[in-house]
Amino acid sequence: MLTQTYIRRLRLAFGTYRKVCKVKKYNGQRAKKILSNVHCHNLRWAFEGWRKSNVLTMWAEELNTVGPITEEVFEANRTIKNLLDFMRKEHYTEEEVQAWKKSVFDRATG
Repeated sequence: MLTQTYIRRLRLAFGTYRKVCKVKKYNGQRAKKILSNVHCHNLRWAFEGWRKSNVLTMWAEELNTVGPITEEVFEANRTIKNLLDFMRKEHYTEEEVQAWKKSVFDRATG
């Protein structure tokens, strides 16, 4: 037969066990919530870094394709090509075309 003290001790042990389980469950939920917040913050940080990098890349590409200096370079290259084609159409020899091109480029760089 179970004595009163044994039943009391058993009830205290189960009460303590229930309290420990409740605390562990609560701490587990808190830890899960904290880790979820950290994960969300890291994901937002990574996406923001990608967005900034993407904006800079698009900006650099835009400057390299439609900037004012690029337009001047394209216009100058187009003019040179047109002049060389015109000289060939007017029956200049290839040596004369190359000599003229070399003299123009030497003047431009030197």
